Amino acid sequence: MAYDSAEEERVSYERSISSIVEHTRVVQDSLRLVLATADAVRAGNEASASSSYEKLVALKESDEMNIRKRVEQTLASAQLISNYAASLLSADDLVTEVSSFAEAVSFRLSALSKNGFCKEGTPTPDELKFLSGVSDIVETAFNAFENAKSALQMLKTDSAKAVQKTYEVDTVEAEVDRKQRELDITVLNFKAGFPCIILMHETVQRAEELMDAIQRLASAIRILALMR
Repeated sequence: MAYDSAEEERVSYERSISSIVEHTRVVQDSLRLVLATADAVRAGNEASASSSYEKLVALKESDEMNIRKRVEQTLASAQLISNYAASLLSADDLVTEVSSFAEAVSFRLSALSKNGFCKEGTPTPDELKFLSGVSDIVETAFNAFENAKSALQMLKTDSAKAVQKTYEVDTVEAEVDRKQRELDITVLNFKAGFPCIILMHETVQRAEELMDAIQRLASAIRILALMR
């Protein structure tokens, strides 16, 4: 009976992990749309920037919402001790948090072109520098999220490797902080209307918070790995 109970717990744990991994795949698509929004603003294409943001919102409100429900249902039916269930739910909440910050960055990038940014159609050198900096942070976040997702998948087979994978997320934090400081200086020296300056500042802040959320996700996955 003890063996049967342990086996049932293992199967429930792996099923729960798989459902959260599915959630991360949708959020990866959201991060790609953030980069697409930045590319559209860089090209001076307001319509394309708005379209990328709208696609991200649709993805969040349909596919991601349905997956979150499935994750909750899986966890509710899983035969797991309370500590595991709570930690898995916390990890999934952090995946949702990453998605929310991705939407916030995309929204602000899309709004920039409507508030004096790239108003001449062709971005100025300072505008290109700013957009490249934001894209760099989002690309770093995307790669870090990929590592967090890989660590999550490893929880089913090798917890020790999962722990090591999460540390790869931590190593890029200093790089993101440096890029944020450089962008803050760029914003301070930017000549534009007040609404545009505020949007630029908010875009940088949300991009940095996006990376912070991914780092918290990696920490949550590491705790899950150490619990096994």
